[in-house]
Amino acid sequence: MLKMLLAHGADASGRDPMGSSVLHIAAKYGARKVLDVLKGSSVREEVNTVDSLGNTALHYAADCAQLDVARELLGLGANVNVANLRMATPLHMAVSKARLEMTKLLLEEGQADVNATDYQDNTALLLLAAMTSSDMDEYTSDSEEEEEESVQLQTARLLLEHGADVNAANTATATPLHHAMRRYDLELMDVLLSHGVDVNQRNRFGDTPLHQAARLALLPIMWQKLLEHGADLTAEDRGGQTPMELIPNNVLRASVAEVVASITCTNKEKEE
Repeated sequence: MLKMLLAHGADASGRDPMGSSVLHIAAKYGARKVLDVLKGSSVREEVNTVDSLGNTALHYAADCAQLDVARELLGLGANVNVANLRMATPLHMAVSKARLEMTKLLLEEGQADVNATDYQDNTALLLLAAMTSSDMDEYTSDSEEEEEESVQLQTARLLLEHGADVNAANTATATPLHHAMRRYDLELMDVLLSHGVDVNQRNRFGDTPLHQAARLALLPIMWQKLLEHGADLTAEDRGGQTPMELIPNNVLRASVAEVVASITCTNKEKEE
């Protein structure tokens, strides 16, 4: 039908009230046959056009996990780094929906800018680090959840392997490490620490990750990981308080003190 309409002069670049073209809709719903027909028209000229939200067809393919369509769009010359009205690129959209294979495609075949920032200065890694377990459950399949390493960790490693800035901060000056700690995510902490994250970087409240560990009453193991990577126990927040002074209860304070003593002893032995 579409082929017949085009043959009789239908305009393939026509838009609906939202500014969406046939190409936008085909990408959103994974209509490969429609895309094949459009290839014979002026689709190459339209591949990077945007709708009223600033989205290209590739934005919709990335958002809706239409992997084959995204690959074809890239082959047709889709610009992988176009930002929509919220300054989000297709990579932002793929990562925010836990689309691991789409993320891989955009990075490896599309050469996406891994450190592009949205309107809140979030990189893809920052968006990923902020995702909760319920977010991941919503977007990942049962088979993905059964894998040895979570989709979130696999995606984090993928982004970092492609040059993601592990210390990038958004408008709230939160870093991936701040997000990981807020979610009590030991595994993501380990990944970030292994890639040289700054363990003393402050957020907008003047808190280092150790201050955050104190305020959230995080487990001693999280203190240990930070201290082993050079976290400054003497750093003061805006109120002039150190992390130890912010610990909310004596039980945790005693446990953290044991961790500090153990690390201090280990460091002295290494020096000797």
